[in-house]
Amino acid sequence: MLLTVDLQLYNIYMKKFICYISFLLPSFATVLLFRIFGFKVGKNCKLPLFSLISANKIFIGNDVDIRRFVFINVAEIYIGDNSFISYFSFIRGNGKLIMKGNSGIGMQTLIHCDADIEIGYYSGFGVRNTVYSHSSFLPANKGYITKKEKIVLEDFVWIGANVCCFAGTYVEENSIVSPGLVLNSRVKGNSLVSNNASILKYYKLPFNRYKKAKINFYIELFRKFALMNNYHIEYNEMNNEFIINAKHTFKINLEKEIVTLFIDSLMCEYDLNNFTVTYLKNNLHKKFLSFIKRDYGIFLQTKY
Repeated sequence: MLLTVDLQLYNIYMKKFICYISFLLPSFATVLLFRIFGFKVGKNCKLPLFSLISANKIFIGNDVDIRRFVFINVAEIYIGDNSFISYFSFIRGNGKLIMKGNSGIGMQTLIHCDADIEIGYYSGFGVRNTVYSHSSFLPANKGYITKKEKIVLEDFVWIGANVCCFAGTYVEENSIVSPGLVLNSRVKGNSLVSNNASILKYYKLPFNRYKKAKINFYIELFRKFALMNNYHIEYNEMNNEFIINAKHTFKINLEKEIVTLFIDSLMCEYDLNNFTVTYLKNNLHKKFLSFIKRDYGIFLQTKY
């Protein structure tokens, strides 16, 4: 029995040791060590020098980007595909950090994770947010309220800059919270939460995430993409095709919301409904992914 306990403690301390020394290692070395010691790390992840990622259980999906000077020390970490945590973010506590795919945490965000923090699919915190899953440090024996409760963002939720989220914050799907607000309760879905003249107001969001884009959206997108990269573009209205420099073709399936890129004998599918893309090593493909992410907020998870 003692031997089993000793081995368990040894395993915990060794994992902690590996997490801490990885602070001084480049990304490829950290990924290798994490995998050797039983942590799950996907393909094409960035875990750079001068970032600390420490937990008893770590799962990091494909294409995750954790930037420099990020400090994470929690019980368990789950980060889904194509997610990011930006510079100078600080996350600590005894709870779990759960981030689904395409989620993000903005620069200089402080998260006290004493209860679980759950960030849904395509959801995230903007810059300089403060997130506390517990109440004040004042003494309960003097009558002060103590509270620990998880904080949840459902799918397709964006929290603007400089927002404070306290224990019990729960934001339902398809919602946006404007900068500078304080949250400590449930926000109904399909809401835009705004602070106007010190009065908290809820507005019904004017869009539907299940709506399908029309061809005019793609015409604008590809013309802008071509202009930014000095490409010559032709639009074939009959086949819903955009031809780049007379040799590469993007074909649009409006019904399925799939864009297919044909490069010589190669093919790549961008599924804008399910936010996935097939794996391809190609410069045009990389430029297009970067463009739709930066200019249109479309984050696609790579299918390897």
